[in-house]
Parts: sequence; structure tokens; C-alpha cells
Amino acid sequence: TLFGVDFARRPETGAARTELYRKMLEELHSTPGIEAASVLAVRPLDEAGIDQRAAPVEGNGSEEKHLFENIVGPEYFSTAGTKVLAGREFSEFDRAGSNAVCIVNQTAATLFFGGRGALGMHMRSTEPAATRAPLAIVGLVVDARYNSIRQNVPPTIYYPYQQEPADFGLGFITRSHDTAAAVAAFGAALRRVA
Repeated sequence: TLFGVDFARRPETGAARTELYRKMLEELHSTPGIEAASVLAVRPLDEAGIDQRAAPVEGNGSEEKHLFENIVGPEYFSTAGTKVLAGREFSEFDRAGSNAVCIVNQTAATLFFGGRGALGMHMRSTEPAATRAPLAIVGLVVDARYNSIRQNVPPTIYYPYQQEPADFGLGFITRSHDTAAAVAAFGAALRRVA
């Protein structure tokens, strides 16, 4: 179940807003009826997207290429039912001040690294105002559709939400057997935290 939350009206910014998302996830994980929960910036099949220009540090040349970007939290892939093919999901240890990491989908791995394994390789942003350090690829996931089921899957890079500026809107994704109970549990958790 996907939930949108507008924390922009709250006074917290930067690290304080990241902490708000972390507390909300902590509440959701301890809520009966919620089996798994995470955060995400771009919802599947939402017609929206974030474009990112990047280049490999090692791989198929230094040529920049366009990727689809998503910012997600720990357990996002298991919550969404997206298979991790190699490496790992993000964890609570992937936060500001720790080694910069990312996860890529199969299409991005092939685009940037050809037949070589992407795990352990590095990507760098080529955006004009990029300040992010080169990122180590810690996971490879199956291709997932975001904009449309009719479009080809774009090369996609995922960033851990705790290593990104938190002054943008994230939503929540939960997995449960009872959607109505999940909605009620989410509302109760939101009231406790925010």
C-alpha cells in the first residue's frame, strides 16, 4: 500500500526531516498488521520521475548517460516485491557520513558496465551542480516499471534516503495482508509521530 505524506508544512528541514521519516518507519515496523515498510520518492506507475545524469568511474567509458532516479529506504525492495539479484538492500547504516552507495537495476548495469558485474563498481553524477561523491554499487535489482507498463524499463539508480537532502517529499510503502488495517495503522502511526 502506498501513502503520500506532506511533511513540507512541518518546520523540520534537513537532518530533522530525515529523522521524522526514520521515526515514522520505526513506528510502522512496530505496528501490528504492517509486515514491512519503507520510503520512496517516486511511486511505481506514477507518470512522474526524476532524471539523473551519471557516468561510470569504471566501465563503458566516461560518457554520461541519463538514468531514472529513485530515493528509497531500507527494506524498500523486499517491501515492494522487487528481487535483489546481487549484493544487498540499503540498511540503516547507509546514512549521511557513511560511504556513499547506490543500487542499480539490470538495465543500468548493462548500459554502464556491459557484461561485467556492476557490484562494487562506482558511479558519479554528472549533473551541473553535483556535489555527491562517487557512489559504490552495493546492489543489483531486477528491472521494475515506474512510468508505464507499456514503456521499456529505464536504466535506474536508487539512492538511500538517509544520504540525500531531505527537503523533498517522500512517500511510504507498506506490505500487509489487510489493506484496510494497514491504512488505519498508518494513520495511527502518523498521529503518534507527526
